[in-house]
Order: sequence, then structure tokens, then C-alpha cells
Amino acid sequence: MIVPSAYLATIYHMHDEGDFSEKADYLLNKDKPLEVIALAESHIKKQPQDAYGPWYLAMSHYQLGNFQDALQWLDRAQELAPTWEKDYIEPYRAAIEKKLSGKSSPPGTK
Repeated sequence: MIVPSAYLATIYHMHDEGDFSEKADYLLNKDKPLEVIALAESHIKKQPQDAYGPWYLAMSHYQLGNFQDALQWLDRAQELAPTWEKDYIEPYRAAIEKKLSGKSSPPGTK
């Protein structure tokens, strides 16, 4: 799974962003997407213009197989951070579209 927080946190660091991203990464890597959803929803309430909340909601829904929800949250993340499109949003969008069409390959692979 491509999770850009390690790279992006250095660029878009906000006062509690590192803590949120680190917790979200840890939980996703432990296959706990429902906990990430709760964490991200709380983060969005505090920082609605921060792209990390929608990003982690997208990654959680992706992990759960809720691909339509993942696409919606990817769109929101892209609205908030347009520079993420090529390196982060598009690989997941393409992977989701393949899964929805019955084909499967993880993001970052061809």
C-alpha cells in the first residue's frame, strides 16, 4: 500500500499532523481500517481543509474493499491537495477502477 505520509508530512506539516499521520499509518499497517476511519473523521472535524483526513479515509475504505467510498474520499483529498494527484491519487484511482472492473493489481504496479 502506498501511504505518502512519510514524504508528505515534511511538506505539509501542521501542528498535530505528524501525530495523526503516524497513528493512521500504524493502524492501517495493523489492518485496523475501522479505527483509522474514526481517527480520520475526528481529524476532519478539527482540520477540515487538511487533505490527510480524506486521504486516510480513502485508504481505509480501500483496505475494507469499499471502493466507491474510497474514490469519493480520494476526490476530496485531491481537491484539498491538487499536487498529490499524479504520485498518490491517480495510482489508487487506477487500482480501484481495475478492481471495480474485475481486474486486480496493487497501486504502484502495472
